[in-house]
Amino acid sequence: MNKDKINDLSDSLLKQRYLTQVFIPETNLAVCMGRVSTKDQKDEGRSDEAQIERIEEYAEKERLRIVKSWDVAEAASKHEKRKHFIAMLDFVRKSHLSGIPIKHLLFSHQSRSNRNRQSARELEDLIRDHEVTLHCVRDNLRLNCKSPQEAWLMWDIFNNYNENFIKEHIKNVMDGTLKRVEMGLYPGRAPIGYKNVRKNNISFFEIDPDTGPFIKKMFELYAEGTYSVSMLFDELKSLKKLYPKVSEPSEKYVIQILKNPFYIGEFYYAKSLFRGHPEYHPHLIEYDLCKKVQDVILGMAAFKKRWAYKQEFIFASLIKCGGHILDEDGNPTEKNCNGAVVSEVKRRMTKRHGYNYHYYYSCGNNRSLTGCSERTKSYLEPRGLKRYLPQEKAVEFLGSLFTRFDYSAYEIKKIVSQYQKYEESLIGDAHKELARLKEEKAEVGRLISQSYEDKISGVIPEYLWKEKYRKWMDEESRIKSEIKAFECTEPATTPRVKEWIEQAKALSSQYFSASHTSKRKFVELVGSNIILKDGKIDFSLRKPWNLLPPKGKIEIWWTLAGSNRTPQHCQRCALPTELRAHIKCVR
Repeated sequence: MNKDKINDLSDSLLKQRYLTQVFIPETNLAVCMGRVSTKDQKDEGRSDEAQIERIEEYAEKERLRIVKSWDVAEAASKHEKRKHFIAMLDFVRKSHLSGIPIKHLLFSHQSRSNRNRQSARELEDLIRDHEVTLHCVRDNLRLNCKSPQEAWLMWDIFNNYNENFIKEHIKNVMDGTLKRVEMGLYPGRAPIGYKNVRKNNISFFEIDPDTGPFIKKMFELYAEGTYSVSMLFDELKSLKKLYPKVSEPSEKYVIQILKNPFYIGEFYYAKSLFRGHPEYHPHLIEYDLCKKVQDVILGMAAFKKRWAYKQEFIFASLIKCGGHILDEDGNPTEKNCNGAVVSEVKRRMTKRHGYNYHYYYSCGNNRSLTGCSERTKSYLEPRGLKRYLPQEKAVEFLGSLFTRFDYSAYEIKKIVSQYQKYEESLIGDAHKELARLKEEKAEVGRLISQSYEDKISGVIPEYLWKEKYRKWMDEESRIKSEIKAFECTEPATTPRVKEWIEQAKALSSQYFSASHTSKRKFVELVGSNIILKDGKIDFSLRKPWNLLPPKGKIEIWWTLAGSNRTPQHCQRCALPTELRAHIKCVR
């Protein structure tokens, strides 16, 4: 040991942390990514296969074992749109929790890893926090938490260069894009119904003779106002034989086509509407036809929102979804969906070339990225459930709101007699309370008279008499007001209960034979918190219907009512708090 050294730091953590540059990864496990910017480049095999081949040769040379690789087509200019890149980083982070950590990230060269600062920061955090080593094979760059400052400086230079390349590339692209917009040409691919043509160094649009008539027929059918989007989609399927070269658009894409102004010679770009060149962007349909279609779209939306329940959709906008939001693995979380249950009509052709219409209800929550348990087929189908609830089933489920009140004569008599007994017990308690208050009043009056005689005879001083007199007078006033409250009202429990039973029994007999509008009004009158869950409809009862027992459970109901309701008295009387809103207080 050197005599000048008081402390030996040769093996200390301080020296290893700040001065030692040697870094030995914990494992030789690695992941790699080969990336091109667009799908066209990938289809052409421009460079992604060469990248993967170069990475595999490097891994074999460095004795690294690649456990998973990504060969993708995605732009690297915006971090939030890099789904594959984010998935790879998450895969590496999760491996550190499993006990078999991945310690190497392999890219062909640095520009394939990122072209924006946020992606670069994510990689830097992974290197520093999890001690992962980044390899950029072609750039001869190896970066880890012990790398010298020169390596980090090279990394920063590469990042700034790539970010500047993207910005300059965007400027160059936008120069040509703005020039096309000024000329009245849409800077992109033509939608279905048109085809892209290039002549004299100009890319423009022509009407496609195969798909153009199909799109025009679509507008003409929807302009009639007798088709919903789903009905129009079914009709287009039947017309497919007339247009064999048309690739069938999805139901969601149909409404996008109907709203697209491209077909009348206009186009949207960067959320602004521009006119198309009359020669290079001909209109497929007339403006009047497009205006009719837009009026039908707006009219259908307003009609469905305001008047749907007056038509075939009985319970539109009345039911809420009781499902749960699913996590990434498709399992329900504690977060409730609470989305609106939307209505939908399906048209089926009969053997006689007519149509049958079927009405369904389903969860309309499409805002959640992971899905709702009442909407996602992968969750519903293994449990024997379906996403769509037929309207006939909804009528049947909500009919149990009323069948519970289909009492027999014996059950009605039993309910009324139980309420009569309960009312008599309340009246008996009230009479006892009234007798007690009268005794208190007499006692307070006797004390007031006695104290006055004691003051006259000089037994107590006048100041003490005034104090006691004021206190007893207040007490007497309170007792008189309570006695008056008892005497001025009469109980009316039994007549009110009879009225509820008669109304409930009438609703029970009328519900299934009532019109659609009446069915909905009956449900709104009796039920609340109507929830669609697990393919069934659950509900709560409004007051006073929740105070009546279900059919066939009279004895159980009254036993529970006696044990749960009777002790919950209000401060002024012996009535249960649930009944005070509907029964006159005996006080």
